[in-house]
Amino acid sequence: MNPSHPKRTPVQSLMRLRRKLSNADWRREGMGIWDDDQPGSRLVSEKEWAATGVTEAPGGIRSFAVAFNLDGTRVSTVGAVKHAGGVHAEQISAYSGPFDSGVEQLAGWLAERWRDAAMIAISGRAGAAALHQALRDRGVPDRVVHVLTTAEYFASTTMALDAIRAGTLTHPAEVEGEALSASVSVADRKHRGTSGQWGWEATTPTGDETPIEAFSVAHWAARTSKRVPGRKQVLV
Repeated sequence: MNPSHPKRTPVQSLMRLRRKLSNADWRREGMGIWDDDQPGSRLVSEKEWAATGVTEAPGGIRSFAVAFNLDGTRVSTVGAVKHAGGVHAEQISAYSGPFDSGVEQLAGWLAERWRDAAMIAISGRAGAAALHQALRDRGVPDRVVHVLTTAEYFASTTMALDAIRAGTLTHPAEVEGEALSASVSVADRKHRGTSGQWGWEATTPTGDETPIEAFSVAHWAARTSKRVPGRKQVLV
């Protein structure tokens, strides 16, 4: 399928490329199969997603989550509240553009709200360190900010999927054009390694996995944080 193989491109190079690319990118770059207009696959069904949509956000203990894509050009922020019946999470922003300006604006926004948050959780190596430092520079203490390890990110995806299917993780009822629902509609499971761990992957060329990643991380933060901020309020 690859015309440069084997004379110009050995099998080792192709396998190395395969490990770096998503399924959609590998089909295009490695197999020569051009993108079509077919919809991508999704792990959370339309029925499951619709069943967990609510029209009114509950009150509870607030957490924030930020997820960066691999090169830091896309970042999504989600807020969550932990309440007696589970966790409710909402998309706050989805940003695409220059890395530095996005981090600075986001750090400023979070720095104004950290006192009311149990945790600010950050996922994605491309931007995590820079955002953490930007928050420190603005006086946000390390006890509030948590950069997820790879194992914690994998735990967040499984926990979120289980909670959606159990009905204990809710979100606003779907609004046309809303970034989180759009992300869920094209996000599928991508296995990593051989131990059954998996992460979210967008299955269309223009899809964005960061909203559902931030949604999962926000749920993880709400469930795992032991910090109780001084004020409890509804997410806005």
